[in-house]
Amino acid sequence: MLLEVKNLCKRYNKKIVLDGISFSVDKGKIVGLLGENGAGKTTLLKIIAGFSKPTSGQVIINNTKVGVETRRYVAFLPDSIMFPKWMKVKDALKFFSDFFDDFDFQKAKDMLKFLNISENGKIHDFSRGTIEKLSIALLLSRNVNLYLLDEPLAFIDPISRDVVINMILDNLSEEKTIIVSTNIISEIEHIFDEVIILKDGKIATLDSAENLREKSGVSVNQFFKEGGAK
Repeated sequence: MLLEVKNLCKRYNKKIVLDGISFSVDKGKIVGLLGENGAGKTTLLKIIAGFSKPTSGQVIINNTKVGVETRRYVAFLPDSIMFPKWMKVKDALKFFSDFFDDFDFQKAKDMLKFLNISENGKIHDFSRGTIEKLSIALLLSRNVNLYLLDEPLAFIDPISRDVVINMILDNLSEEKTIIVSTNIISEIEHIFDEVIILKDGKIATLDSAENLREKSGVSVNQFFKEGGAK
């Protein structure tokens, strides 16, 4: 099993953000992580990535408890801008190359060319959507087992979303798993193998996308809109 989350709880002062969450994900899957704003999606991804500590419970990746060592298995795309705006694209490429031993420099260059993003481009001149595409290309150029994408489509225009979704699909292999947190469900649900819906810090639904559609008789997006519970 690639990822195991066991009775995970997270509190900020008296506020319970995650309340006893447990699930596991095998290799070779694309998982949709869904929930209303404040449901705990970002907090969960940060804990899995090792950037936030749980109040209790544990996360295990490749049979190793989350910590400094597991960061070599995980690539995390936050919902905020990753780079200082003074950087050029070539500076971001060098940063990733210097910082991550698993970074495939040529793969990143090929993706950026495909996305029509110039290496000499200045990040402060880019739209938020272009910055997101840059971030996704660099993240997917890391050779890790687990990719965590927090709202990767939020600022990308509808025409470019299909391109990005296909890039995500092309990056999947039997050894890799991708967890995507998103509120733009209708445009990406077709790639989900499994679906996790969080509600009030708990798991309301945990199922394969196929089973969910078959049992409910509606799309994942419609199921979510109708309450997202079993």
